[in-house]
Amino acid sequence: MTGRENKLYHFIFIATLVCLTIFKWNDFALPYFWDELGVYTRAADYQVQHSISLEPASAPPVLSRGHPLLFTSMNALVWRVFGEEVRVAHLFCFFIALVLLVAVYLKISKYFNERTGLACALICLMQPLFVAQSALVLPEVTLALFIFMALCSYYEGRVLWFAFYASLAMLTKESAIVLPVVVIVYSILQWAVVKEKPQALKLTGLVLIALPYLTFGCFLLLQKKQNGWYFFPYHMDAVVFDISVFVQQAAHFLLFVFVQQGRYVLTVLTAMGLVFSLALNKQAITRRCDFLFLLVLFGVAFLGFNSLFGVYMGRYATIVVVVFCIAAGVAITSVSESNLYMALVMAGLLVVSYRHLEQPQFNYDEDMGYRRQVHVLQQGVTEMIRIMKPGDKPGSNFPGFFALGFDKGGYLNGAKINPDRLTDKDYDYYLLCNPPDAGFDVDSSKYITLVKAFDDGYAHTSLYRVRRK
Repeated sequence: MTGRENKLYHFIFIATLVCLTIFKWNDFALPYFWDELGVYTRAADYQVQHSISLEPASAPPVLSRGHPLLFTSMNALVWRVFGEEVRVAHLFCFFIALVLLVAVYLKISKYFNERTGLACALICLMQPLFVAQSALVLPEVTLALFIFMALCSYYEGRVLWFAFYASLAMLTKESAIVLPVVVIVYSILQWAVVKEKPQALKLTGLVLIALPYLTFGCFLLLQKKQNGWYFFPYHMDAVVFDISVFVQQAAHFLLFVFVQQGRYVLTVLTAMGLVFSLALNKQAITRRCDFLFLLVLFGVAFLGFNSLFGVYMGRYATIVVVVFCIAAGVAITSVSESNLYMALVMAGLLVVSYRHLEQPQFNYDEDMGYRRQVHVLQQGVTEMIRIMKPGDKPGSNFPGFFALGFDKGGYLNGAKINPDRLTDKDYDYYLLCNPPDAGFDVDSSKYITLVKAFDDGYAHTSLYRVRRK
């Protein structure tokens, strides 16, 4: 590969990052939505107002949800320096997403070549899940970055750096707990194949690989001391050791990763790429197997761990989608070295992803449809504030309740609602948000009068006047 080609790939990669930034620019100013509004931004705000720390007690359990607080502390630190603006929060998370793309591009270019690195980064970038998550104050992209860097560090033989990144991953979210187990299993399999004991299985290597567990264990001990429990009780209630539930959850994740959001096309292209590359150049694909096997092994373990829980959200599989995109990029570029071929494939995948950028139904924050939800909720909050009289009590279901109660959430536009007036019962006005199966806690519809409905495609928010019994 010539230096001229490498410069071309660098230019294309930088240009796509600029295009993504332009596409997302207006989203940076959008109010917070769903879990970023209900949990993560309020937890970071609490730390800004009190103390920024990784200690469990630095945020109330209702806000931390028992999770490690590295992601929260990172956001709180940025807010304290640059201000608690919605745009600041979203730009910081977008910066982390860009770092992940740069890491994928550089590492895959190092392991294979710049052309393959570009393909992997572009396929990641164009996924509807990534486009949506890239600017949201949610931990999944940050978790994906730390996990990817941990796996790359181990693959490169830098076990100390693996311990560092794996520790960061575990302090971001508990699901990274599978990382050390994965690399140990990988090392054992590698030992069985090459008949040479890997450095990771020697005493020093094992100590370093286990170090993230010590870090996470210290957090849990502090959690027990400060909050009275190791894991958030609500989350423990969601752990279901039932094979039928496990299979059902695993099926949801597999369907999301390999089929939904147009990824069925990517799955077909990946399978075809593997078949053709094996048939045309077995040595080339063999050289790729060790790193890809490490990624796949992690993806299986990660999905298996998350399937133990009775709660499913597509965004939990963000790192697995990244792993799949890397495997897909390697398989697709193995078929041919033609730039025209690669350009046609990338263009086709871009069209497919664009057509699936949002689905025609409520999908939480998994695709760009979340913008519709934010728009109608913002309109509903604005109208409620406009017509309420002094002494009126507002109410709402989730996430509208926090849109009204969190003055830094981006919805109130300088208006103030006395927290004592915000209630989930005995309200005078009620904002009913998606999902559509949410309802009221009043006995009869005769007490409810529709004031105004706000619609944006499939997104609905309705403002009601509630007459007291």
